[in-house]
Amino acid sequence: MKANFRKLSVRSLDYGAKLIIDVTNNNPQEAAKTSPVFQKVVSEHAYFAPLVPVDHYSRMSGPMKTESKEIIALIKGMNSYASGYAALFPGTEKSQAAQAVTGAIKAGGKLYNQTTGELDSRTEAVLTRLTNPEMEANLTALELTAPVTLLANKKKNYNALTVKRVDKESELKQLDTASEARGRMEDALKDYLSLVTAMRTVDGWQDLYADIEEVVKTIKRAIRSGKEVEDEDKDKPKA
Repeated sequence: MKANFRKLSVRSLDYGAKLIIDVTNNNPQEAAKTSPVFQKVVSEHAYFAPLVPVDHYSRMSGPMKTESKEIIALIKGMNSYASGYAALFPGTEKSQAAQAVTGAIKAGGKLYNQTTGELDSRTEAVLTRLTNPEMEANLTALELTAPVTLLANKKKNYNALTVKRVDKESELKQLDTASEARGRMEDALKDYLSLVTAMRTVDGWQDLYADIEEVVKTIKRAIRSGKEVEDEDKDKPKA
């Protein structure tokens, strides 16, 4: 009885290990549960499992992307609004104010097809120009003071998330990642499957062997179908 654990994602390896541990713990075969080989599986899984939800980028990318999209939407919205004023009321004071606002935004650089670093610096440049004291009268004329304040607050939140992400990544580098720890998890599982396979003809081990074999079949189906083991386990026909 074998499974190619190397082909599993860390999430599937974690779930597969948990299934094997649960099947063993629910089986009356005490010799299996107290064996050093099984205890190794348990201890390696206890170390491995908490690492699985932690990706190397500290899961800060979601909130950061949200803030970034809202910042860009605000800037584009103000640019469209000011451009409309400039076109509708040419030669007026509001048109001049609108041109000053669109000029400040344009000077920051384009906001599409940019790397994260370039986008950060360009949105920062736009904000710096819009919050310049010389721009205050133009913003007041166009009633854009509140949107610019909102933009400043969102940029502040984004910068704070960036700092947290850097700090978190620094902490994570001092830990084993799930991918680095998986080798020990795989070896422990292979050793345990070998033990159960070797004992399959001994009285009291047949049921455990059959139950673990079902788990291994689920793992193999997941590998063939490209699914996660958890999804394959939930989709399998109920007995």
